[in-house]
Amino acid sequence: MMRVASFFAGIGGFDLGFERAGMKVVFQCEIDPFFRQILQRHWPKIPLHDDITDLAPTAIPAADL
Repeated sequence: MMRVASFFAGIGGFDLGFERAGMKVVFQCEIDPFFRQILQRHWPKIPLHDDITDLAPTAIPAADL
């Protein structure tokens, strides 16, 4: 199964499409607080980072995409 790290995730539209295509979202990054609330509601167990400018590469789980 292909693992996806989602950057600039928005409300998760692409993430939902990836999952429907058989992929697994393993990480999300989104700065907008309202969008993060939506992501957390739909993907509560997925690590969610708020600001890509201070994201350490080591904090990103292994991903294929």
